[in-house]
Amino acid sequence: MIRSQKIQTLNIKGLRNKKISWINIVNAQEKEINHLRQKYNFSKNDLHEAHVNFVNFHAKINAGDDYLFIALRFPFYNKEEQTINSTEIDFFAGKGYIIMLHEGKIPALKKMYEEYKNKNGTDSHNIDSPVDLFYNIIDTLLNHGFDLLDDVSKKTDQIEDLIFAWESKKAIVSLLNLRRSTINIHTITKNYHSIFEKFKKLAPGVGIIDKRTPYTSIIEKTKDLLNMIENRQEMVEALYASNESIMNYRMNDVMKTLTIFSVIVFPLTLLAAVFGMNTMNSMPFVNNPFDFWIIVIIMLCGCLGMLGFFKWKKWL
Repeated sequence: MIRSQKIQTLNIKGLRNKKISWINIVNAQEKEINHLRQKYNFSKNDLHEAHVNFVNFHAKINAGDDYLFIALRFPFYNKEEQTINSTEIDFFAGKGYIIMLHEGKIPALKKMYEEYKNKNGTDSHNIDSPVDLFYNIIDTLLNHGFDLLDDVSKKTDQIEDLIFAWESKKAIVSLLNLRRSTINIHTITKNYHSIFEKFKKLAPGVGIIDKRTPYTSIIEKTKDLLNMIENRQEMVEALYASNESIMNYRMNDVMKTLTIFSVIVFPLTLLAAVFGMNTMNSMPFVNNPFDFWIIVIIMLCGCLGMLGFFKWKKWL
């Protein structure tokens, strides 16, 4: 039998002394996949999908002869990109065991495994079957999603303060990252409901059903999470539209100022060009000892006249 240090096995002594094995595999490679191939009756396709991260991923659940294979993505916060991204978690659920393959990017999941490991033998964790354990894992991951949404709410408040403090340039990068985060988390979670409904229907066929498990609770929780995500998404889109309106207003204000400046300068430039012509015989004010100051006064009067007109029209 192939052994690997990446394969962690936690034997949980559940209710009525039932033994449930939680097998945790982080960043599985070919060695770990071969171990699963030799020990369990998993199909090659399911093992391949658990090993490869597909670009065009879609959530799925497959029923084998005596197990269920579930592939899902869950949100996590990427500190480098400062956005919420997704990571794939694959489950094999069978009689007496849950196998979990993931990349170790969700702190809440790691914390849960360590807590179960530390209490092993002294706490049943109210688990009576692999379905109970699967439910508890999913519940932890969903709670992590709610925590991420709380962070989104805090960031929207900060961005709102920046926007209405006329700091649109500072807000735009954070706003775009937040917009990307809400789109990502919405895309990730929208398939949860259908997958868990299918799990409920398929579990009896492979003998891992537990009538105690509150399926309705977890399905309702996915609905609540999706509704909250949609609310946050609407809030972010509203902030994005507000920021865009403020930026457009400021741009229009700048363009108005530049236009007024251009309108004032153009006649003065034209006047200077006319007096710059080499038509000395018919040019007015030429040879007058105050010719320069007369032209400057004409230009000044023209400027003041146009400014007065703009003020009268309330364009200033």
